[in-house]
Amino acid sequence: MVVLAGIRELMPELVKIPREGAEDRQMSALQEDYTISHCNGMVTQLLAQEPALGDLLSEAVSPLRDAFGDGRLLKVRAQQSDDDSLLKVAVQLPADFDGDAERALSIFDKEWWIKNCHRSCGSLVFDYEIQDAV
Repeated sequence: MVVLAGIRELMPELVKIPREGAEDRQMSALQEDYTISHCNGMVTQLLAQEPALGDLLSEAVSPLRDAFGDGRLLKVRAQQSDDDSLLKVAVQLPADFDGDAERALSIFDKEWWIKNCHRSCGSLVFDYEIQDAV
């Protein structure tokens, strides 16, 4: 065991974390801040194909809260067309949202997303949804 520990320190590229374990940890971390739709496993698949998306989602939480307010439900779902697949983040707002949702989204865009969108390779979008009054 001492030999393996020494090898791990000297040559970390030889001791790799299993990919599934890393994906599981990333998904667990994201579920702390987002409600994730697991429809057909597309979200997991897109995160595996584009590892930068997980980092972007993690980094976006604070700017989204700054723009829309704390305590907002953040939903992630995959959207698929014939040509492409992408992740959509929707900030869930109540029907009686006390604010301008378009302005909040614009603030998020200007303050954070425009500076970071290039990292998504066109595979991530942010929006809001207003919930129906019950």
